[in-house]
Amino acid sequence: MTISWKIDEEMGVYPEDLLGNISLHDSMGRRLEESATFLDTFFLALATGLSVASDGGWSSVDIFDEPDPLQFSRNSERITIKYKDASVEFEYRTVVSELIQSYRSLLQYLC
Repeated sequence: MTISWKIDEEMGVYPEDLLGNISLHDSMGRRLEESATFLDTFFLALATGLSVASDGGWSSVDIFDEPDPLQFSRNSERITIKYKDASVEFEYRTVVSELIQSYRSLLQYLC
C-alpha cells in the first residue's frame, strides 16, 4: 500500500496553495488517483474518513474544492476507500501509518 503525491511546481510552490496529484495504490494493483487537487484538503479528507469509519460501517467525507466525496467502508481490520469510479483496499493500521508518513514527507518538502 502506498500513498504518493507530487506538487505542481509550474507556478511556484506556496504552502497555502498546494496544488498537485495524489494516488493510493493497494496490494492488488488497484489505484485511486486525483490530479490538480489541493493536497492538504485531500489529506484532511483521508484522515477524517479513517478516523470516523467504524468497524462494520461506512462514511462519506467531502473534499474541499472537489465535487466527489471519499467513501470509506471498514470491516474488521480492513478498509475500502472509494473515490469516483475507483476503489482500493488496505489493512486499516497500514493505511493510517502510510497516511502519517506521506503527510510528514509533504511537510518536510515545504520546510
